[in-house]
Amino acid sequence: MVRTFSLGTVKSILNEVDELTNNFISRHCVIIRQTIPHLSHVYFSQPIAFNTIRLYLIECGWSQITVNLVKKRIEAGDFVYIGSGVLTAIEDFSDDVKLCAITISDELLDMALSGGMPAILDGHVPYAIFKPDAVQQKYYLDLIDLIERNIAFAESNGLVTLQLVRALLWYVDSVWKPFEASNAEAISRNKKLFADFMALIVKHVDTYRTMEYYAGKLCLSPRYFSTIVKQVSGKSAKEWIDRTVVTKIKIMLKNSDKTLQEIADSMHFEDTARLCTFFKRHTSLSPIQFKKKDVSWAE
Repeated sequence: MVRTFSLGTVKSILNEVDELTNNFISRHCVIIRQTIPHLSHVYFSQPIAFNTIRLYLIECGWSQITVNLVKKRIEAGDFVYIGSGVLTAIEDFSDDVKLCAITISDELLDMALSGGMPAILDGHVPYAIFKPDAVQQKYYLDLIDLIERNIAFAESNGLVTLQLVRALLWYVDSVWKPFEASNAEAISRNKKLFADFMALIVKHVDTYRTMEYYAGKLCLSPRYFSTIVKQVSGKSAKEWIDRTVVTKIKIMLKNSDKTLQEIADSMHFEDTARLCTFFKRHTSLSPIQFKKKDVSWAE
């Protein structure tokens, strides 16, 4: 099963590492100003779903990530928004990669946005990657510094923190909107439907594995839905569904102590024999062979 990280989980992980002099941990937010290769490989080389939003500015270097099973390369100057529940994994990165990131608790988020919700956070965008200009990047970094200094200040006012967090979120939204508008012209409706399909299978494939189910969720006929997926991706909807099932099985084999029976139960296979047959048909390996082999879940 894919691991889900809360803000508390992130805090616990960061507190275990000694080289976090540039990072800031408080009750309602975590600010990270560097990446730690060891930490990334140990905790983030497998897909993880966070139940909080995350904002990143890549200050230098590059990273290869997977977002809802789609590979993305991010590099210096890129800004990344990851919504709650989105499946992400860091697969590779340069030695000089550096970022400035903030993760905010739901409680602080709700209080800061009590007067209205920025469009980027309203749920219709699972994630976004865009490149602000140098002035916009500095403004983001300055807001992060102000949030940290205000929270750390012994006599800080909670209302000031809320206003600063609100300003940060609305500012990110204002920078993102022109990119969304330009992308809307370049990305067809069919590509948007495919992206929605990918988000749905990541969320529901443990239980639902028929093309008809996902076509219904997208309010499309199965025939039309199948045509769109094939045209956009070059693969059939069933191929994507099966690929996601295989990926989730691989993650459990490599990153958990679950027995085959427990994996079969969690993925709603009738028994382990059917799971093994399915897995071998798609990987040419039995689950036990894959578990013993020196390969990652992504291979």
